[in-house]
Amino acid sequence: MPYIRKMGRFKKVFDVIINVLFVVYLLVLIGILLLGLRGGIYAGATFKEYYMEFSNFIPFKTILTYIKYIFTGQIDRSIPIKNLLGNLALFMPMGAYMGYKNKNIRLTGIIVLVTLLILEALQLVLRRGSFDIDDFILNISGAVIANIVTTRIIHKKNKNNSVDK
Repeated sequence: MPYIRKMGRFKKVFDVIINVLFVVYLLVLIGILLLGLRGGIYAGATFKEYYMEFSNFIPFKTILTYIKYIFTGQIDRSIPIKNLLGNLALFMPMGAYMGYKNKNIRLTGIIVLVTLLILEALQLVLRRGSFDIDDFILNISGAVIANIVTTRIIHKKNKNNSVDK
């Protein structure tokens, strides 16, 4: 980030904009995952009914089912594609933000993991949306991809800036 840091006042304004956008992203994320802006709200079901009906703890079960649906056409292909890509993209802004703020992918992984655990647990307890380990896998994958891309872009700019001097 030395490349960006040397930009002085612009860097400060840029940081404020990035931070505000990240807060907006977090609010939208909470709205999507916890406030019923997607999926159903299953308040009428008992916790056990909800848990049994709307939870998946088997890794890759939903992903493989959706991939099968894409190739067989058993359901409208847009449904599995939107679900898979949507879950992959959902945490990309967090991964990119963490890549901008620091280059430590382990720290990013821990923060995203803890955030996801909290959000998925809240979905389960509040019975909003569904708890699916595959969503978790796709969300983490998206965050890691975005983090790596962002870190490499910033690192490349820093490296190019060092060579120019």
